[in-house]
Amino acid sequence: TSTHGTGCTFASALATGLGAGLAIGEAFDRAVQFVRRALIAAPGLGQGHGPMGQQFVTGFR
Repeated sequence: TSTHGTGCTFASALATGLGAGLAIGEAFDRAVQFVRRALIAAPGLGQGHGPMGQQFVTGFR
């Protein structure tokens, strides 16, 4: 499974939302959506806990 980096990715996405002026609830929801999309887009490299696919998330604003 490609789950390595979920915590850091979530924290960065949340901080980005807050920095953009979103309310905490909206920033949280958008961070969850981004992490979910990054997990779905994971390239499936190697064995064990591989990297997520943050760079493959498109259409997210």
